[in-house]
Formats: sequence, C-alpha cells, structure tokens
Amino acid sequence: MHKLFLSLLLLCISTCGIANPCGFKGDGKTTAIPCTNSAAASGPVAMPTAAPVSEPRPTPPKDNAAQSLPSTYWVTFSLDVVKALIGTFAGAGLAYFVNLRLQRRQKRLDQLLAGNVALATLKLMINTFLTYKKAVEAHRSEFLKAHPNGPLWLHIRPIQFDFDDSLRLDIRSLSFLIEHKNVDPVNEVLLANSVFMALAGLHQEQVKTMMALQDKIPETPAGKVNPFTESLFGVLGEQLGRSLTMRVESLNAGILTHLDKDEAVLWDALRKLRVALVTKCGEKEVIEKGKPN
Repeated sequence: MHKLFLSLLLLCISTCGIANPCGFKGDGKTTAIPCTNSAAASGPVAMPTAAPVSEPRPTPPKDNAAQSLPSTYWVTFSLDVVKALIGTFAGAGLAYFVNLRLQRRQKRLDQLLAGNVALATLKLMINTFLTYKKAVEAHRSEFLKAHPNGPLWLHIRPIQFDFDDSLRLDIRSLSFLIEHKNVDPVNEVLLANSVFMALAGLHQEQVKTMMALQDKIPETPAGKVNPFTESLFGVLGEQLGRSLTMRVESLNAGILTHLDKDEAVLWDALRKLRVALVTKCGEKEVIEKGKPN
C-alpha cells in the first residue's frame, strides 16, 4: 500500500512538470520551494518560473520633415520649379525682344536723321547754285549787251564767291536705301554731289586763272590803250597768249554748261530722295522739299 502511494505521488509530480522534487539546480531561473508532502519532506521542491518576457526594441524615430510633408508636396514643388524656369526664360526673351525693338527704333531714327540731313544739304546746295548762277548770268548778260561778239574768255569775270566746303553729301549714310534695293535716289544724290563739287572746283580754278590773266593785261600794248575795246579783243588775246585765253575759255565753257544743266540734276536728287524717305519713314517724319530762295 505504501509503495502504491509513492508511485502515485511520483506520477503526479512528473505529470505536473516537476523535474526535481527536492530542489532544481540549473541555469538559476527556478525558485526552490519547500515540499508540502510528507514523502518529499527531505528537501525543497523546485518549481519552474515563467520565462522572462523580452522588451520590444525601440524603433528608430522617423524624420520629422518627411513625416510632416503632405502628399502633394512634390507636385507643388515641381510646379514651382517649372514656374521659375518659365519666368526666367520668359524674362530673358522679353528683354531680348525689347532690346531688339529699341535697336530697330534707334536704327530707324539714325536713318531718318541721315536722310533729313541729306535733304537739308541738297537744299543748301541748290540755294548756293542758284545764287552763283544769278551772279554769273548778271555779269555775262551785261557784258554781252555791251559786246555782243565779245570773246568767251571775257564772259565771266572772277567773282569772289564762296562755295562752302561743308556742303558735302555723306553717301555712306544713305546706304540703308541700297539695302532696300532703292538705288535710284542714291544714284541721283551721287550725281548731284558730283556736279556741285565739279562746279565749285571750276569756279576756284577760273578765278585763279582769270586773276592771272587780268594781271597781264596792263603789260600788253592793247591793254595800255583800252583793253575792253571790242576791236582790240583779238589783239589782246594774242598778246596775252592763246594758251592762257584758251584755258579761261575752257573754264568758262564748263561753268556755263554746269549752270545750264545742274539745276535739274539737283532738283531731281532732292525730289527722289524725299520720295524714298517718305516711303520708308512716313510723310510727317521727313522735312519739306522747300523752294529756292
């Protein structure tokens, strides 16, 4: 009976998971308790304790900036970048076109100024030409009235007339007309400038040659009598020398040819240049053609 009781007690102990009824010595995770059964009074009984619960590892904190970004952040950011780029390129393009417009406006003003200066110069040329023509024709008509058969070398006296050296047409400033294939006005201006300069040169040479001729007249026998007696003109010419008198005749003939033809050339240049400028710049921007004084 006694043996049967012990067997049942051991079976119960083993069923309950008690490996050592008198005290468990292992990894130090059991607690020794005293045996309450008389059969196990000889020593303490080790009861298993619950395994220690491991504490959860703390997760690393997330970036607060990333946590605070809204879901539309990148869309808004991309739009801002695009707007900035568009603004930059639009500003640069606007500045380029504004600068280009200013350059074109300045170029147009420069061209208009050059055209108006050319017109004003042509008007002064015409006035100078007409004044000189009037003075020459006045003396010539007076001489021919007194001496209808007088020699050509005496038709024009040495007039002290000033052809202003500043009356020069700047042809290069009118090159913008050539760019638009409007060559005729430029050609007319070139011709007008050429004939006016040629007339001024002939006048200066005629005055110098005629003064030399007049200085010799008193030295000739005919000059001592009456140099402007029509019967003595031929003798006077021979005594002065044919080379000198023929030189004066050539100069006078050239001057008379210019006085006969150049007026139309100057007026044509003025008219055609003004028409070209009005076509390009407008009527209100171009000075009036004017009338001769």
